[in-house]
Amino acid sequence: MGYAFKIDPLTNDLIIPIEWVSGAELVAQRLNWRFRTQKGEWLLDLTMGLDYLGEDGPTGVGPGIMTHNPDLGIIRALFVDLLMGTEGVSSIETLTLDFDRRARHLTVDFRVLTDEGDLVVASAEAANLLGVLGVLIFVAAGPFVA
Repeated sequence: MGYAFKIDPLTNDLIIPIEWVSGAELVAQRLNWRFRTQKGEWLLDLTMGLDYLGEDGPTGVGPGIMTHNPDLGIIRALFVDLLMGTEGVSSIETLTLDFDRRARHLTVDFRVLTDEGDLVVASAEAANLLGVLGVLIFVAAGPFVA
């Protein structure tokens, strides 16, 4: 699976002094990057991230997460694609979406199994799906369990 520089999950800044991550912690860090990135935003990998705006839809403007009337089935499929497309993730143990339509608040809870057999438990939430791009705040629960 490899090693990478440790990134502060709140600021996305490199941890100084330099630290390395591997295993479940590296998978959690990769998931954090992908959750915070709009698909097509990262020049070096245009497939990374979530299709928040729905630019991959048949009309180029949907379906996505940030739409007037979000479809939880489509949103679930987007998350399955994101999780399973993350290097180091072998399977999804659980994936739960909770969407409060009135408040436009989305919470995503999931547990994924890594290639090395570790479990990454995390959640992401957005306070206003129409408000801001990059709305999902990713929080990995630790410690990671074997």
